[in-house]
Amino acid sequence: MLAIVACLSLSFAGPPAPALSLRAARPVVMTAREPPLAMTTRRATLAAGAVSLAGLAALPRSALADDNDDAMAKIAAKAMEKNEAVKQKAKAKVAKDMAAGKVEKENAGSNVLIAAVGAGSVLFSLPFFYKSVARLALKTSAIIKGEEYERRG
Repeated sequence: MLAIVACLSLSFAGPPAPALSLRAARPVVMTAREPPLAMTTRRATLAAGAVSLAGLAALPRSALADDNDDAMAKIAAKAMEKNEAVKQKAKAKVAKDMAAGKVEKENAGSNVLIAAVGAGSVLFSLPFFYKSVARLALKTSAIIKGEEYERRG
């Protein structure tokens, strides 16, 4: 449908506009001396549109669904084979490293490092909420002593 509309719109189009130049502009008019091709009569215009439509119809239909699906399935199968090979290679490397004890050596100080980072984050963020911590400590100590905690204005 789109091809038909495109062909018909092209067949009814006028001559292309002349290129701009530095000379004085001339008005674009159609003269009897030089009629544009395929625009002499309505019959010629429709014939040009029909020829264009026939040319489009003669083009090979390259986007057939069956061929496209088959090609996509082949590409997907090839990609899956490559991904499976990469996975197997990675699993073999991990198993080899586990057997050699390399993983335990690399992770030896990780617990200390995680504890240090956690403590540092609490220490560096304490200035932002120390008043809340002090108030909580005061309330907790009052509850432990059995006293009534009073809020000061």
